[in-house]
Amino acid sequence: MIRVATPKGNHAYFEVRGDTNDGALVIGILSTDEYKLAELPTFTGWGLDIGAHVGTVAIAMAMDNPELRMIAVEPVPDNCALIRQSVIANGLQERVFIEQASLGKPGQATLPCRYAYTSHTIPDQGYVEQNRFIGNLWREEGEGTYLDSPVVTLDDLAERYEVTDFAFGKADCEGCEWDGLKEGAERVALWVAEWHDKPYEAVPALLGKTHDCEMLTDYGGSGIFRAVRKEVQ
Repeated sequence: MIRVATPKGNHAYFEVRGDTNDGALVIGILSTDEYKLAELPTFTGWGLDIGAHVGTVAIAMAMDNPELRMIAVEPVPDNCALIRQSVIANGLQERVFIEQASLGKPGQATLPCRYAYTSHTIPDQGYVEQNRFIGNLWREEGEGTYLDSPVVTLDDLAERYEVTDFAFGKADCEGCEWDGLKEGAERVALWVAEWHDKPYEAVPALLGKTHDCEMLTDYGGSGIFRAVRKEVQ
């Protein structure tokens, strides 16, 4: 378990695997403030962490926003087990909730989730080994564990937790954003998310009717954006 400073200067404990880059990812996301969380206002109500991995953003947001409850959506069972341990270590059992699922669109029962890669076409097998618990990182390539993950939609989550709107949403789900944000994204007042596989222009095309979109980081073929819900006129 590691102790890491959150973007707003609090400290949180994270359960990580010693034989992966889990710890490096947690430290990197929070120390560099990859999603620009420090500059955001204080949130109350409910938030989402879609593609939670080991719960980095869900737990950091809960620690930095004492009146915010977070839902961590993560398909990989091994990762959900680590999130659960970190939730207990930080005393957040009443404010961080785990959904072992993938974000998708209405009508989808399951989605294939690939993780725990043992080999891959990428030449650097050390990289593959270190990143093997990031579900769907390499889509359909490589050998490893294949899981039919239950699908949850944003409307499902709203109904399940009896929420009309979410104050905050983070999404980094290796491509699920294109289907998962087609319906229900307007429920989230502010998104910070990573897009994949398409040019940035696909983001405002997807969300522009309800949100003002801004590119934060461009990695070339992927990047991080912020989308703020437009005020109702």
